[in-house]
Amino acid sequence: MRNFQNILKLSAAERLLLIEELWNSIPSGEIGVKDSHKKELDKRLARMKRGETRFFTWDEVKKNLHK
Repeated sequence: MRNFQNILKLSAAERLLLIEELWNSIPSGEIGVKDSHKKELDKRLARMKRGETRFFTWDEVKKNLHK
C-alpha cells in the first residue's frame, strides 16, 4: 500500500488526472452494460425523442430539493 500513500500525497487536480488516465486505459470492450441497464437507457431515450421527458437545470434541481 506504499504506492497508494504516494497517490494520496498528490493534489486533488493531480489525482483527478490520474483517475482520468486510468479510466481511459480500460478498453471499452471490457466494460459491459447489463441488458437491464441497456433496456432502461433505450426506454428513456425513446421517451426523450417523443418529447415525454422534462429536463431541469442544476439550479432548478437544487431549489426543488429544499421544498
